[in-house]
Amino acid sequence: MPRKKAAAETAQPTDVTEVNIKKEYQPYDLIPCESLVNGTLYYLSPKSNQMYEWANNGDVRDVSYEDLLSMKQSHSQILYRPCIMIKDEGLLAEPRWRDIDTLYKGYDILSLADAEKIIGLDANSLRKALDKLNPAMRIVICDTATDMIEKGTLDSIQKIKVIDEICGTELYTLAFR
Repeated sequence: MPRKKAAAETAQPTDVTEVNIKKEYQPYDLIPCESLVNGTLYYLSPKSNQMYEWANNGDVRDVSYEDLLSMKQSHSQILYRPCIMIKDEGLLAEPRWRDIDTLYKGYDILSLADAEKIIGLDANSLRKALDKLNPAMRIVICDTATDMIEKGTLDSIQKIKVIDEICGTELYTLAFR
């Protein structure tokens, strides 16, 4: 007598879809983070007591997941201003990090060369460009202008006054003390 096949034996294969396996981050996982500020940036983590140092704008350093989480939970300026940008797309895709991902998407990241080009515009064009920039990018412009003043490559009173007016700085006093 022929035996009946079990349902599992007769079932037709179904389409296999790709499954996105989310990485589960551990406290000591290292996450690459890029500095968005000119000059040296230091961060001493109150969580791990680890000192992080970025040499300049664009410098990338690994930060532990637990320290990033601590920054997030305390709404640290280094993360929310932002002074650093998390470079791990998997982490930023997690719901817990959605606000940071949204913050980054709202920012046009300027390079040092871009900032120097903007400062190189005439005073009226500089004013228009600064008006369009968000606060974090204005900081990059101010930092770059400060460096240029100290090096003697920015001495336009008009441009410095425009930057002071729009960014709320006092570069004029630095330039002409």
